[in-house]
Amino acid sequence: MNYFRKIFLTCAVIIILLTTITNSICLGINNDKVVISTESKKIDYVKYNNSIISSKKIRDNKNYIGYCLDIHRAYPKGEEFIEIATVKDKALKGIIANGYPNIKGQLLGLTDDEVYFATQIAIWSYQEGYNIDKITSSNKSIESLIKSIYHKGIKEENSEVANLDVFYTSESVQRIILIEDSASKGISDIKNDSIQQNG
Repeated sequence: MNYFRKIFLTCAVIIILLTTITNSICLGINNDKVVISTESKKIDYVKYNNSIISSKKIRDNKNYIGYCLDIHRAYPKGEEFIEIATVKDKALKGIIANGYPNIKGQLLGLTDDEVYFATQIAIWSYQEGYNIDKITSSNKSIESLIKSIYHKGIKEENSEVANLDVFYTSESVQRIILIEDSASKGISDIKNDSIQQNG
């Protein structure tokens, strides 16, 4: 009798495990987490009205480049992020498509970090509703690039990029869009009406 009981319990456990695994696969549950961190140095700064805006470079553990959507939240410090949404806003996608890594600094007489910085400032300007014409920099090449990326982006020039995904860890830390260095694929948090929630 104990022999049959052991066989029955073993079969029941196997069936439960298989059902759980199958349901996870069929429902598209993805437990992949991304570790995102920030480089320590500030790349550059711009002025907007009476404020100074600076930026640091964001990366994940798979060497994707990250862009922040929330200027007033803390930078990531190695936290695990999960995907929460897909960017649908064509202007935001256009800004990213017209910035780094699609534009390389060498072609403009700038560094790649400076082009990344210009892209991040253009994203924040769009997200926060800043008047782009009030952004100033001591480096006029960067200032001009910020405005160019912004204007081309909001006109939705080159907005056909791969899906951009928004990653989240907590309310105190920035939401992030990840972009692959060779192609556009990423993380972003957009205005609520332009994000399609996953799940």
